[in-house]
Amino acid sequence: MSSKGNEHVSDWEGRAELLHPSEYIRAADIIEAGGKVTLAIKRVEANAELTCQGGVKDQKPVMHFDGTLKKLVLNKTNTRRIMEWHGASVKEWKGKKITLITEKWRGAEEAVRVAPKP
Repeated sequence: MSSKGNEHVSDWEGRAELLHPSEYIRAADIIEAGGKVTLAIKRVEANAELTCQGGVKDQKPVMHFDGTLKKLVLNKTNTRRIMEWHGASVKEWKGKKITLITEKWRGAEEAVRVAPKP
């Protein structure tokens, strides 16, 4: 086989999940960044329309951050942890920092989590 025309192609050596870009923060993003990422909260969108597995549409709360276009879908666990750090008023979260980590979920699968308060 000829390699002509493939000079611009490079071998991928990162996590397989990152071969498919996403606008949302995934566990693979956190792992690739060294295991934790600290971000400042920009705003929370209450009813963002998401396309879930199988093409099913759903509405979920989504958190936006300063300094990145990636967003975090807020599940109940992460919402509770943010409340532990910054209170129940979402309005007060703007500009506050959270640290994202990964935790095992459903056995071996990694999930994005807000680091718990010590």
